[in-house]
Amino acid sequence: MFRSLSAGLVLTALAASLTATAQLTTADLIGRVTDATGAAVPGAKVVIENLGTRDVRNAASGEGGDYSFTLLPIGSYSVRVEAPNFKVFVVPSLTLFSGDRARVDAQLAVGQISESVSVEAQAPALQADSSTIGSGITNVQDLPLNGRNVYDLIQYAPGATNVRGTVFENGANTVVNGVRESFNGCLINGVSNKGLSGGPVNQPIQETVQEFQLLTLNNSAEFGNSAGAITSLVTKSGTNQLHGSAWEYLRNDALDANPFFANQVPEPANRQKTPLHLNQFGGTAGG
Repeated sequence: MFRSLSAGLVLTALAASLTATAQLTTADLIGRVTDATGAAVPGAKVVIENLGTRDVRNAASGEGGDYSFTLLPIGSYSVRVEAPNFKVFVVPSLTLFSGDRARVDAQLAVGQISESVSVEAQAPALQADSSTIGSGITNVQDLPLNGRNVYDLIQYAPGATNVRGTVFENGANTVVNGVRESFNGCLINGVSNKGLSGGPVNQPIQETVQEFQLLTLNNSAEFGNSAGAITSLVTKSGTNQLHGSAWEYLRNDALDANPFFANQVPEPANRQKTPLHLNQFGGTAGG
C-alpha cells in the first residue's frame, strides 16, 4: 500500500511539473468564428501551421463559435478558417511568444470557399485573457550587452532598479517593484535556474537565447516559489532548414574615447587610455 501510494504521489508530482513546464515555454491561441452579423459559426474548420517547422494542427469551432489551441511551441504561425458558403479567412503570419494567450477572431464574409480574405494580425495593446504584467524581447543575440549577460536585460523593465554596490544579494543586481533582489525567479525552458541563495545558477550564451520574458506583476500560482520578478528564457530550437551563425564580441581601447578626467592631466605621458583588449568568439548551428 505504501509503495502504491508513493508511486502515485511521484507520478502526480511529475505530471504537475510537466504541466507547469509546458505553460512556461509554450503559448495558446484562442478565438471565435462569426459571420458578418456577429452570429456564431459552429463547425468551422480552423487550421494553424508553424511557419518554421510546417507542423499543422486542426480544430473545429464549437456551438458558440469558439476554438482554442493550447501548448503551442513559440514561433510564427499562419491561421486559416473556412466554412461552407463563406470566404476563407486567412492570417498569413502571427508571432506567438512564451506564455502568450493570443486571440484571433475570424469574421467570415459570405462567398465561395474558393475566395479568401487575408488579414494582417496585430498584437493587441492589452491582453484581456491574462492579468499578468510583463514584457518579452526577441532577437536577443543582436543586442549590445556589456559582457553578453542576458540577465542584464532585467534592468530595462518598468519598475526595475540597478542596486549594484548597494544591495549585496544574488539576483542580477536588480530590484523589481521594490522586492528583494534574491526573490527574483529564473527559468530556462521552464526549468528552475535559481540558486538556493537567489540569482541564476547558469548564464546561457546570449546567442542561444530565442526569447527573454520578464514577468513583473500578478504572476500566476505556478511561480509561487519566487516573490519578485520572473525571468523566463527560451532557447532556440530547430526548424526544417539548416541554419547557423558566427559572432565575435570585441572591446578594444583603440575604439574608445579618452576619459574626460584623463585629458585634464597636465603631463601628456599620463593621458594614456587604460588598456582594454577583449575578444569573445562563438557560433551556433541547428536544424
